[in-house]
Amino acid sequence: MTTASEGSAPNTTPTAAAEEETAQPATSLPRIAAAIVMSYFSFMIGLMVPLQLVLTLHLTRLADGGDATGAFGIVTGFGALVGLIANVIGGRLSDRTTWRLGRRRSWILIGAGVGALALVAISLTTEVWQVAIVWCCITSLFNFQLAATSALLADQVPQKRQGTVSGLIGLASALGPLAGLSLVNTVQAGSPSQWHLVAIATFVLAIVAAALIRE
Repeated sequence: MTTASEGSAPNTTPTAAAEEETAQPATSLPRIAAAIVMSYFSFMIGLMVPLQLVLTLHLTRLADGGDATGAFGIVTGFGALVGLIANVIGGRLSDRTTWRLGRRRSWILIGAGVGALALVAISLTTEVWQVAIVWCCITSLFNFQLAATSALLADQVPQKRQGTVSGLIGLASALGPLAGLSLVNTVQAGSPSQWHLVAIATFVLAIVAAALIRE
C-alpha cells in the first residue's frame, strides 16, 4: 500500500514555476548595482553640493552683509523637515505606481529631472524667502528619487549581495559630493553657472541609472 508521502510529487506545478520565475530580478546584478550607484551619485551631487558650498555662496550674496548664517540655518532646517516627510511619501508613491516606465525608474527620473529644474530656478531667486521655498521643493524632489533608488536594493538585489551593493552606495555617498564640488569649482564662485552644472550632472546621472534598470 502506497502512503501519501511516498506518492506525493515535488511541487513543480506550472503556477509554482511561474512564481519562481517572476521572483527573479529583472535586471542583472552588475546593471542594477551600477544603476543604484549612479542614482546615488545623482542624489548626492544634487543635494549635498549646494549644502556644502553653492547654497552658502548664494545666501551670502543675497544677505549682502546681513545674517547669512541665520538665513542658511532657516532654509536648510525647513528643507530637512520637508525632505524627511517627502521621503516617506515618495516611497509610498513609488510602491503604488503602475506606469509602463516602471515604478522605480519613473520616480528616479521625476525626482532628478524636476529637481534639476528647481536647481536652475533657485539660481534666479532674489530673496531669502524665495530660496527657502525652492529649496524645500528641491529636497522633496530628490527625496522622491532617493526613496525609489533605495527600494531597488530590496526589489532586485539578491539578499546575499545586498551588503556588497550597500558598500558601493557608501562609496558613492562619499565620492559624489567631492566630484560635484570639483565640477562647480571650474566656474566662477557664486555664479548661476554653478547651479546649472549641478543640475546637468544630476539629471544626466539619473538618465544613465534609469537606462540600466529593467522592471
